[in-house]
Amino acid sequence: MYKLILILICSFLSFPCFAKWKKIIETKTYTEFVETDSVKKENEIVYLWTLRNFVKKQMDKEQSLKLYSRYDCNKIKYEVLTIISYKTQMGKGREFNYRKNVTDYSDNSNWVYPNVDDETYKSMKAVCNLK
Repeated sequence: MYKLILILICSFLSFPCFAKWKKIIETKTYTEFVETDSVKKENEIVYLWTLRNFVKKQMDKEQSLKLYSRYDCNKIKYEVLTIISYKTQMGKGREFNYRKNVTDYSDNSNWVYPNVDDETYKSMKAVCNLK
């Protein structure tokens, strides 16, 4: 019985997580996707996971980032809350760096107001138009 339970647990852990990623922006340096199942809206604040897949390895040898962020669609600002960096494409693999609580929810100093010419502005507009 013990072996059966152990086999079942191991088999569940070995299956990859299949997220529904929707491409929202493509630049010269990266392509950004939104995990559509993670989108939550509270008033005008949108919470979601995005995946940034880099064309070339970055300075820390990372090739992709998963970011949990919140977006204020009325005031056109966003804040990154969690970052997971991967050494592989599309946020896959077991080698990653996880930083949770990047910002304090009560602190307003970490909000970013992107410029209209900035790629993150285009990304934010795409996110705010999801729902």
